[in-house]
Amino acid sequence: MEISAIPLPLSKTGRLMMGLLILGLIAIWVLGYYANLTMPENAPRHFDLSGEPTSYGNNEDSYVLPLSFSLAPLIFLIIVKYRFLLINKYPYLINLPACFLNINKLQPERRSLWINRYFEAILILGVFITYYELLLEWGIYKGMESGVLFSWIIPIALLIPIIIIIPFLYYIHELSKKINAEIEAT
Repeated sequence: MEISAIPLPLSKTGRLMMGLLILGLIAIWVLGYYANLTMPENAPRHFDLSGEPTSYGNNEDSYVLPLSFSLAPLIFLIIVKYRFLLINKYPYLINLPACFLNINKLQPERRSLWINRYFEAILILGVFITYYELLLEWGIYKGMESGVLFSWIIPIALLIPIIIIIPFLYYIHELSKKINAEIEAT
């Protein structure tokens, strides 16, 4: 099914979220670089569930975290940058069923508006995930520096994704209800 939406620029909120995502990505690398410069040689590099170190390594290992934590923000940036290419040419790659069931009933300009709203929600999710990863990275570096992880790292690592995903799914559900209401009104 081809949706055929007219590319529209992001709203102010979308541009703000894009900027915050880029700032978070930069902060991930700045923190990694700073940790590499300030970390003692042979600092802990891996910890068990109780926060005790299980292996040690050199400072070059501190670039593993920024590299791995950069993947999610980069994926979000690429998806949002090429959202209309994805929607128009490869709609099966984006699985927003409530959106795609009825979106062709709208005029192309309105389709574009709704697609931007969905992708701005994805950007907001990306911002939260990026800053969550930044918090984890900081906590891990502090643990590497002190020789033991903070006790809050494991609960944060497990709970925050749930706290982020549930409101996101609710917001997407509400967007779907609004698009359906607009379709019914036309």
